[in-house]
Amino acid sequence: MSIYQPIVSLGDGGMIGYEALARPGGGAADMSVEGMFKTAAKIGLGSELDWFCRRAAIQGANSLPAGTLLFVNVSIPALLDPLHDVDQMLLLLRWARRQPSDVVLEISERDAVSDLARFRQVLSAYREAGFRFAIDDVGEGHSTLEVLAASTPEYIKVARKLVETTYDPGSRAAVSALVAFARTTGSVVIAEGIETDEQAREMRELGVQVGQGYRLGRPGPLLKMAPAV
Repeated sequence: MSIYQPIVSLGDGGMIGYEALARPGGGAADMSVEGMFKTAAKIGLGSELDWFCRRAAIQGANSLPAGTLLFVNVSIPALLDPLHDVDQMLLLLRWARRQPSDVVLEISERDAVSDLARFRQVLSAYREAGFRFAIDDVGEGHSTLEVLAASTPEYIKVARKLVETTYDPGSRAAVSALVAFARTTGSVVIAEGIETDEQAREMRELGVQVGQGYRLGRPGPLLKMAPAV
């Protein structure tokens, strides 16, 4: 199943979109599913599980108004898998009566990119069809600058660890560098894991305009979204 977490403007609290989060049936909203995906990858079923979760994310978002952004997680190996290419995503969206422009494919920066030429080619094909991209967990994964340069994503998601440690000069410098990169490329920076008003304020001061986290909205079913506390 999928649950959904709001992504909002740090300025006026306006809704930007939702991120779809995969959870086993009956699983808690805050449970980690990293182990599940790692196990699937080890036994050769990573792409199949990824595709199943993408289908669930799209299907579960059928109540969203047209034009609302839906952030859908996809691993780099699954994205580059020729068996589940852009044509399959387009068929899925036609079935769900959604437009590619409503979908932001969120790539985990924890995955390594072994073939940058193939990576660029696949992203180009998706963009030609109308999809947009976000790089997730920026600041705690593989070859950040290399992945950012190769993808020039429309959205950059700052890793929770950087948001939680902005008292550290290194973390603040890293966030400032991402904001500068985004201004040059036209990307939007999203701070993840915001749990306090102070963190939201610090992100705004550093130039981050959009946020996600329990302080801004808890994940849940779309029809039963918990308000920000």
